[in-house]
Amino acid sequence: EGGNKKKSYINCICFQVSVGITYTYIYIFASILVNIINRVIFLTYQFKFNYFFLFLQQILLLILFSFFKKNKNFQEEAGDISIQDFLTHKYYYLIFSIVFLFNIFSSFKANQELVNTTMFVTLRKFVMLMIFFIDFFFNKTKFTKLTIFCVFMISGGALIIGLEDMTTDYFAIFYVFLNNIATVIYIKFTEVFRKKTGFTNLKLLVYNSYLINPVLIFLIFFSGEHKKIYEYLYNNNFNYNFGLYFYIFLSC
Repeated sequence: EGGNKKKSYINCICFQVSVGITYTYIYIFASILVNIINRVIFLTYQFKFNYFFLFLQQILLLILFSFFKKNKNFQEEAGDISIQDFLTHKYYYLIFSIVFLFNIFSSFKANQELVNTTMFVTLRKFVMLMIFFIDFFFNKTKFTKLTIFCVFMISGGALIIGLEDMTTDYFAIFYVFLNNIATVIYIKFTEVFRKKTGFTNLKLLVYNSYLINPVLIFLIFFSGEHKKIYEYLYNNNFNYNFGLYFYIFLSC
């Protein structure tokens, strides 16, 4: 009987590890796919309207939220979303939105620079190493030897690939590393915010969308993007851009 319990416990642990690994690979695949799709939008279609592009993403988020909010499991994940709840933590949300915009706009800029997709994905892998050093030196997190080995193996492989391709403009590399720094700040601030408030990522993103949409609308008109978008669509034939519309929807 004791042997069966031990075997069941081991199977349970293996299952949890397998699920964790699966979700990790799904996240990595989705993250790389989004970067590639954005590069297609920015470089292939030359659709470089950052404020409008982000606004579309936020509108789709709110549409999906409105569509699924009556679902019981979705409600449990989102929690209480109200004006009173927002005002209670308004300063945290303001900082979160600033960090979010810094991360997103630096990502757009990095995608629009002349760095090839392979090099871009390679340089983005250093985010893992940067988070590792922060957790190890500042948060005093204890990692297993296998984790340390994997982090340095991935980062070392990225460094070797990067050194083999020196055709990329150094200013473009700077933008990618700036995006890496912004991503690390975003991840760590979200982590701290969630620990202090107990909020889920979904609640943070919904409140963030409500907060930044008016700012994005102002930036779209203040920067003249609304005129440039019309000229872009008109000059490229409205009916010819179904591929662009499809990629924008995937990116959102």
